[in-house]
Amino acid sequence: MTGIMTILPKVPTPPWHEEGRIVSPAGEVRLLADREVPGGGWHHVILNGNPVVVAYCPKCFKEGYLDEHEIDCDGQVTPSMVCGREGCDFHDMVTLGNYEP
Repeated sequence: MTGIMTILPKVPTPPWHEEGRIVSPAGEVRLLADREVPGGGWHHVILNGNPVVVAYCPKCFKEGYLDEHEIDCDGQVTPSMVCGREGCDFHDMVTLGNYEP
């Protein structure tokens, strides 16, 4: 970890997200090779009627789900966010900017 908290900006929900999409297995932040938002960011998607946060790695920009993370009212994410994409070493504490539960 870098020791400096990374702040991810809120971004609009991209058109490729739709309700009912299958997300990562419990406990895994799965990064998908075909989805990216340059510069990183986050937004909500609805899965089975529940909001799930999608975050984009600020280093490689790939998509991951924070479905097994806790997010407090200020947007601080615990535990730390780790990018699972091969070749990316991003690992840091993350805060979701302008977070709304």
